[in-house]
Amino acid sequence: SGKEVSIQENPFCNWDSKGSWHSWYPVKHTEIKVVSIENSEVLADGSKGVVKVRGPQVMKGYYKDHFFQFTDAKF
Repeated sequence: SGKEVSIQENPFCNWDSKGSWHSWYPVKHTEIKVVSIENSEVLADGSKGVVKVRGPQVMKGYYKDHFFQFTDAKF
């Protein structure tokens, strides 16, 4: 049981646009946070920012691409 998460699938749409919105609840053992684009600080509930997701079902990066390798420090 977690909080409902709502995201807009197109990052170039604004909050008020009528683009595709999705609401869902994270599955068990999943961590989600919304961070600032400017400084990666965690934002308050209801804020706009970048969604970061971590859990056993999420891949850690792309094969042989170290730029996209995620670690606990980057989460």
